[in-house]
Amino acid sequence: MNEKLKIQVYRSNRQIAIQIIEDETGKVVVSGTTMSIDKTKKNSDIAIKLADQVSKKIKEKKLTKLTFNRGKYRYTGKIKVIADQMRKNGVKI
Repeated sequence: MNEKLKIQVYRSNRQIAIQIIEDETGKVVVSGTTMSIDKTKKNSDIAIKLADQVSKKIKEKKLTKLTFNRGKYRYTGKIKVIADQMRKNGVKI
């Protein structure tokens, strides 16, 4: 199961969602969303909290060899903050 996992990021005007998906089966292994996070802070702070939550779940499941899939979004702003924070938390991307 640990061979091909990808981090999929979805961003809308109000929410951010992160999913860890197993490539071969399409099964979602870990997920997180900003729906449960206080949105009175800056967008980058919200993205950092979400990345911390998902990183914690990744470490609990002992997942390695992850690929970051930014989708159609540019690698700037919230997307970059999420990737950098996950790396800072010890997730190998």
